[in-house]
Amino acid sequence: MQIPLARRRRVPSPLTSLIDVVFILLFFFMLASSYMDWRSLNMTLGGRAESDAVQRLDAWGVQVYADGAIALNGALLSPQEIDARLRTVPGFPVVVQPEPGVSLQALVAVLDRLRPTGVALVVGKLPQ
Repeated sequence: MQIPLARRRRVPSPLTSLIDVVFILLFFFMLASSYMDWRSLNMTLGGRAESDAVQRLDAWGVQVYADGAIALNGALLSPQEIDARLRTVPGFPVVVQPEPGVSLQALVAVLDRLRPTGVALVVGKLPQ
């Protein structure tokens, strides 16, 4: 005796729900991400000096060393002393000179520290 087996029908996979999930994920990531600059750092890089004061050497120099030390016009000072001296001359041009071996993070940390003093920061090297 032979029992006839019912033929299986292929069930199409529902792509509609997959498209809905992809759309929801796309919408979520678009809302969760931000396209604004979180923190921007405005600075003038070395090369041609933007102001006449830097060209006339009427600028102070802040040297940043690889070991984390900071000097103002060649004199090693604590960051608090440098902040106090720079606050006395707001708007004055200050050239920040990173020595070889200084990481970018250390340089940005010094620039972030000096920005509230109100001086005009330039990253580069003072003319000799």
